[in-house]
Amino acid sequence: MGILKEIEAISTSKVIIRVFPLSKTPVLLTAVDSSKATYDVLKKELSLTVNQSPNEACWRLVYDGTKALALFDSDGTTRTIWELFCGTENDCRKKIEELKLDTAEMVELDV
Repeated sequence: MGILKEIEAISTSKVIIRVFPLSKTPVLLTAVDSSKATYDVLKKELSLTVNQSPNEACWRLVYDGTKALALFDSDGTTRTIWELFCGTENDCRKKIEELKLDTAEMVELDV
C-alpha cells in the first residue's frame, strides 16, 4: 500500500492526499469513484473533488446515486466525495423517494 504523508485542503471543493508507496507496485484505488478523484503518479498525489454543505443548520442526505448512505441533522460543515443534499428532514426523505435510493444500509445519525 503506502504511507500517508499529508492531506492538504486546497479549496473547499478539492483535497490532495500525498502518499508514498512502499513498493513500486501501483496502488488500485477501488473505494473512490474515478469521476471524483485523479491520481498523479509522478507527484504521488490523489486529488478528490468534494461536495460541501452550507455552514448552517439543515438535514444532510449523503448518497451515491443508487444508495442513501447517511441522513443526519447538523449545523456545521459537511464535506463528502459522495452526492450531498441539504434541506429539511422531509425534503431529504422526498429526495430519497424521488431518486428511488436504496435505504437498506442507510445510517441515520443523531449528531
